[in-house]
Amino acid sequence: MVLAPANGLVQVATLTRDSRGRVLHIDHGDGWQTRYYHLAQSLVRKGQTIPAGHPIAIVGMSGLPHPWPHLHFEIRRNGTPINPQYMLIGGGGGAPGV
Repeated sequence: MVLAPANGLVQVATLTRDSRGRVLHIDHGDGWQTRYYHLAQSLVRKGQTIPAGHPIAIVGMSGLPHPWPHLHFEIRRNGTPINPQYMLIGGGGGAPGV
């Protein structure tokens, strides 16, 4: 089960025909966005507003063949990918350039 890390608005919730499989993009405001790929199922729909901690998806293997379920997770700020490690406690003191 994948939970929303913060309040947000679902921008994309679709099954692609490429290696990303089932995808979900959430806009959290102030330039922050999270993206999720290879999902088995999305539990939210495009245009839905969601609170932090809300179940948004089920981890899966959609897209390219994979040997086990997994989650491709991205954090972006103003369109630029950010290493999630910077968002964790003790992960480096904050995202560079933010």
